[in-house]
Amino acid sequence: MNWGYRIFISFLVFGALMISLVVISFNQEVNLVSEDYYEQEIKYQEQIDRIRNFKALPEKPEVILVSVEDRCILKFPQILLEKGVEGTVHFFRPSDSRLDQLYSLKLEKGNAVGFDTAEMKKGLWEVQVKWSDGEKEYYFKKNIFL
Repeated sequence: MNWGYRIFISFLVFGALMISLVVISFNQEVNLVSEDYYEQEIKYQEQIDRIRNFKALPEKPEVILVSVEDRCILKFPQILLEKGVEGTVHFFRPSDSRLDQLYSLKLEKGNAVGFDTAEMKKGLWEVQVKWSDGEKEYYFKKNIFL
């Protein structure tokens, strides 16, 4: 076989490799952090205010992971319950947005609420808590490993 055929076969193999890489890349699923990213970015000053309000609290809520019972407990200080707490708890999975879970939060009697984590996929989760006491809005997040 002479050099002309070898060069032609080399270009042919290279072209086939490039085409296969393009096909593979188009078939990959791309998970965005959120679908409405730009709208959230515009409203981010409100989020900064919520975080600032949370940091100003004398007693802060805490996320407790009870691995024995497969539960995640969100516990609020008694002082926050006097005005009433209403909001959302978002279990955010950074690696796959299809696994995200959103719960409404309304504390009236007790100062804690539990969430079942037995069905959740093992790995990193981010618990995002946003609530209002009627006057101000608050936000905090905590990473947990199930």
